[in-house]
Amino acid sequence: MDRQGSSQITRRDFLKMTTLAGIGVAATACGISPKSTGGNIKGITINYLGWEGYDYEKALVPLTEPNKIVVSSTYGGSNDEIFSKLKAGGSGQYDVVSIYHGTVDSMIENNLIQPVDTDRLTNWGDIMDAFKNQPWGTSGGKRYNVPFTHGNTPNAYNPKFVPNGIESWNDLKKPEFKDKIVILDEALQELDIALIASGTDVSRLVTKDELNKAMEWYLPLKANARALVPSYGEMADVMAREEAWLSSGTWVAIIGWAKEKGTVLEWKVPSEGTYGWCDNYVIPVGANLDAAYAFINQMTSPEGQKELAIYLNQWMTNKKVIPLLPPEMQADYKDMDAMLAKTPFPPSPPQSSDDPNIATYQDYVATWEKIKVS
Repeated sequence: MDRQGSSQITRRDFLKMTTLAGIGVAATACGISPKSTGGNIKGITINYLGWEGYDYEKALVPLTEPNKIVVSSTYGGSNDEIFSKLKAGGSGQYDVVSIYHGTVDSMIENNLIQPVDTDRLTNWGDIMDAFKNQPWGTSGGKRYNVPFTHGNTPNAYNPKFVPNGIESWNDLKKPEFKDKIVILDEALQELDIALIASGTDVSRLVTKDELNKAMEWYLPLKANARALVPSYGEMADVMAREEAWLSSGTWVAIIGWAKEKGTVLEWKVPSEGTYGWCDNYVIPVGANLDAAYAFINQMTSPEGQKELAIYLNQWMTNKKVIPLLPPEMQADYKDMDAMLAKTPFPPSPPQSSDDPNIATYQDYVATWEKIKVS
């Protein structure tokens, strides 16, 4: 979900704090150089790099136990860190990598990953079309990514005080919500919400003028804020204490965290829409291809996706997982196609640009700082 490295607690940081190392999954400081298997995966080591939790042991058991496979995992705390570890590791260090959709194109440009042979993906035909048709992850007519989990950034609200939630992001500016909104101290998330609410298409790089327009839109919302928090966990705490009735953008995990503290929250996508994120498996240059495809095929199978969905409390991309999920999770997929049709997946803003009109990452940060001190 996060689109740049950050010291803040993100959904992945939460997983890092709560995931326990499992039997048969060894977290290491560096992977073991893969060897050719000649198609035989018995007894091999699969070297994984990426977010902790996306190598979930229980989802891998049908692959690892009968084949006596060990998964050797190296974890990154941000997309930048994963990118840097892959670049520093050299060819053949890792077999499969998990990464946010906005980072895939940079990996292609740096020759860090290789094209995916969809004929070797046993579940490719069952991946939702919305993720096959995205512009990211393809280059020169070749595909480089396998989407496996996704989500969006809605508004959270307390139905005790706001029974039906808000209809528009603009509602967060209403006088009755003065000192009743909690916002996350995260430039990209909050400015993407403002960009969408002010009518900008965030599925492509935005301009500095559009970013300034978004800042002007956001300032009245910020004036209504009760709290500016550094993490989703603290957002959940503020709403659980009923100090705030509404969030700006959020991660749906806070619904469960607040419930554990005795407060019922709900979430909603306002009429202007919101943006989405998608995490992918990619295959590094020099990988053991038999190992890579075995791992990816298991994690994108209906059974593997079921375990990931329940463990991570996230949406999956294989449509055949839906009937395997608990009823309350199945309900989330009822209008999934319609929702995805209007959900943009933003690229990460560039660190620099030859076009002086394009907003860079530093422009986002500087704009957010102006909002915070206003």
